[in-house]
Amino acid sequence: MNYSIIKDIANKKKLLLKDLARNVDMTEAGFHSAIRNNTMKIETLEKIANVLQVSIKVFFEDENKAEGNSLENRVLNLEKRMTLVEQKLGE
Repeated sequence: MNYSIIKDIANKKKLLLKDLARNVDMTEAGFHSAIRNNTMKIETLEKIANVLQVSIKVFFEDENKAEGNSLENRVLNLEKRMTLVEQKLGE
């Protein structure tokens, strides 16, 4: 979960985080605490997405891209290792 996306979208819409918190029935302190501790409930994320007029998916996009890149890199590294092993076996 990439919480900076919430902040970025709120800023673009000129919405203060304390106002966003209030719009999703949270205190400002509770909102910041949930972000800091990575404990935001999915229901709250749905409310945030609704207030910001975005799909909830956008909060996870960077995470999904990073996981995809990570998986891609692991596959490439494995392929390189297999090639090295095949070369050594062929010697």
